[in-house]
Amino acid sequence: MKTIHPAIACCAVAMVFSTLTAAQTTYNLDMENFNSTTGLPVNWTASSNPFYKIRTDSQTVQHGKYALSIERTADNGEYGVSNFLVNPTFGGKKLVLTGYVKTEDVTGYAALWIRIDSKSGTMSIDNMENRGIKGTTDWKQYTLTVNYDAEEVVQIYLGGLLVGGGKMWMDNLMVTVDGVPIAQAPAKKPVIYKAQSDTVFNTSSGISNISLNKQVIENLTNLGQLWGFLKYHHPAIAAGNYNWDAELFRILPEVLAAKNKTQANIAMEKWVDALGKPDSCVPCKTIQKDSTIKLLPDYGSLFATGNFNPGFISKLNYIKNNRNQGKNYYIAMNYGVGNPEFKNENPYAKMLYPDAGYRLLALYRYWNMIQYFFPNRHLIGEDWNKVLPAFIPTFVNAADTSAYSLACLTLIGRINDTHANIWSNNASLNKHFGKYYPPVQTKFIENKLVVTGFYTNADSVQQLLAKGDVITRINNEKTEDVVKRLLPQTPASNYETQLRDLPLKMLRGNSDSLLLEIDRDGKKQHFSVHRYETGKLKMQIDYSAPDSSYKLITGSFSITPVLNNGGADSLYFTRKVIIIVNATSQSQAEYTTMAFQSAPNVTVLGSTTAGADGNVSPIYLPGNIFTYISGIGIFYPDGSETQRVGVRIDVPMKPTIKGLKEGRDELLEKAIELAEKDNDNTGSPAKKAF
Repeated sequence: MKTIHPAIACCAVAMVFSTLTAAQTTYNLDMENFNSTTGLPVNWTASSNPFYKIRTDSQTVQHGKYALSIERTADNGEYGVSNFLVNPTFGGKKLVLTGYVKTEDVTGYAALWIRIDSKSGTMSIDNMENRGIKGTTDWKQYTLTVNYDAEEVVQIYLGGLLVGGGKMWMDNLMVTVDGVPIAQAPAKKPVIYKAQSDTVFNTSSGISNISLNKQVIENLTNLGQLWGFLKYHHPAIAAGNYNWDAELFRILPEVLAAKNKTQANIAMEKWVDALGKPDSCVPCKTIQKDSTIKLLPDYGSLFATGNFNPGFISKLNYIKNNRNQGKNYYIAMNYGVGNPEFKNENPYAKMLYPDAGYRLLALYRYWNMIQYFFPNRHLIGEDWNKVLPAFIPTFVNAADTSAYSLACLTLIGRINDTHANIWSNNASLNKHFGKYYPPVQTKFIENKLVVTGFYTNADSVQQLLAKGDVITRINNEKTEDVVKRLLPQTPASNYETQLRDLPLKMLRGNSDSLLLEIDRDGKKQHFSVHRYETGKLKMQIDYSAPDSSYKLITGSFSITPVLNNGGADSLYFTRKVIIIVNATSQSQAEYTTMAFQSAPNVTVLGSTTAGADGNVSPIYLPGNIFTYISGIGIFYPDGSETQRVGVRIDVPMKPTIKGLKEGRDELLEKAIELAEKDNDNTGSPAKKAF
C-alpha cells in the first residue's frame, strides 16, 4: 500500500493558503523578494506547525540573496511545509518544477512538492515521497513532473516539505509548462461550449402538463433511457455541442403527440440521426464479465428485441460500440479516487415548482446517473429498470412543490444509500414534515420508540415523561403505522439506519401540541406535549455529572512515530482495542473501523452500521434539489460488500430499555470487560500483514 504523508493530503495543506492572492503578475520562486512582516519571501506562506521554523535565510543560499529554510525545533514535530500558490492562467499539458535543495541531519526526508487541483480535488501530485532526501547533502537540483490540464485546473500549489528532524534549504525554483517558463507561457484560451449558449429553455420547458396512459408511459420510458444513453455515449454530446436538457424539451412534444409507439419511435430515430454518425472507434472494446469487472453496464430495454425496429437498434449498437472516449461535458471521474463527478448540470435553483417537462427531466437525470454511475446498483434490492416507468406518473402528476420534493425524496430513497438524501434544507419538505418538535429525545431500542432524554425546554415535559417510556401512539396513530408510512421517505442503506433517522420525522408537526400514548412498566398513559420550533431546542447536558462516555483502566497511551495501515512489517498497539459501532457509524467512521480491523487485536462491538462508505458524489436536480450517492464501492479484502451491510461485527450487542432506565451504558461496560480480559498482556509489538 502506497504511503501518502499527511503533509501532502489535500485538506491538511489547503488550510494555510487563505492569505494568498488569487492572481499574480510576477513570481517569486527564486525567493529574492523578501517580506519583512512575515519573515518569508513575498507570496510564500508556511504551515502553522509550531514545532517547525520556516524563514528566509540570507546566509545559506544557492543563488542570489535569499533561500527558504525549514527546521524542526522540537522532537515531537511531525512535518513542516512551505507553500506557494500559482494562478493557472496559462495553457499546456505538462508542468515541470525544478529547484535546489540542501539538507542537514534530516531523519525523515526533505522534498520539493507540487500539486495540481481541479474543482473536484487533486488532479496530480509529486511530493518526492519515494525519493525523499535524507541525511546531510549539499545543494543539488531536483526535478518534479506532473500532468497539467489547463481546462480543468483551478489551483497550483508547490513548496518544500520536511518530514521528521533536521533542516532543509530550498532555492532557485522554476516552473515550466511544456518547456516554457510559466511567466512567458501563452495564456490559456477559454473554452466556450455550444451547450452553454443554448438558453432557450432555461426558465420553462414549455410543457405545463402531460396526460398519461399505458402507451405514453412506455414511450416516455423509452425516451428517458435513450436520452441518458446518448448523453453518456454519443461523442457529439460529450463534446459539449448540445445542451442535453434543452434537447429533451425539443423532442418531448413530438413523443407526446405520437398516436402510437411506431410514431414515437420514428421521432426518436430522427432525433438520433440528427446528432450525426460517430467516427469509428478502434479502442472501444466490448466489455466482458471477468474477475476484474464487478458490474456490467445495463442499457435497460433499449436493445430488447421488438422495442425499436432492427435498423434503429443497429444505429444504437453502433453508437455504443463507437462511444465517446476521454472527456465528457457531463461526466468525469474524480482524480485519484475515481468516483463520478456530474458536471454542467443546471440545478435550476429558481424553479421551486418545476413544470411537467422539468419534473420529467429530474427523473430522467437521476435515473440515468444511477443506471450508469452508481457502483452499488446491484445492491439496490430491486430492478432499477422498473423504477423509471413506475415513477413517471409520480413526477408528472406532482401537484405542487411539496409533492415534487417528496417524489424526489422517495426516488432517492429507492437506491438504499445512507449518503443519498435531500441535503439542501428543502423548505417545502420542512413545511411538509413540520417545524415543531417536542423537547424529547427518542431512539428505537428493542424495536420500540423509547424516550432517552430531553432538551433544555423540557421542564414541564419531564414531569410527564421519563427515560425508558415506550411511545406506542403518536396523535392517535400507532407507532408502527407511523413507521410504515414514513419509511419510503427515509432514505438509508438498511433498516437499522432508517430507525436511526425516523424519530426526527415521527414527532414533528405543524402544530405546537402533540398527543402521545406511552407504555410505562406495562401501563398505558396519555399525555399532551408542547412542541417548539426546532431551531429553539437545545441539548440538555449536565456538565456537573461524571462523564459516562469513558473510563480509565490500567494501562497507558503514548505517541508513536507515524504508522501506515498495511505492509508486512507494520507495528500495532499491543493491547486490545475495542471499537463500539452502531447505525450512527457512517462513511469515514466505517472506513476507519475497517482500517483498524486489519490489526490483530481489534474487536468490533455493537450493531449494524450505516452501510454507506466510499467517497460521495454530489447531484443536483431541478428545483435546487441537492443529494449525494456513494461514488465508489468499498469491500473487505475477501471481496465482501460493505454497502448496505456495514462493517463486520465481532460481538453483536444493542442497548436495552432496562439498561437505559438504570442509567447504564451497556456497550461501554461490555467494551471495558473485553479490554480488561487482556489487561495483563505484555510483550513485543504484534505484526500482521494487511
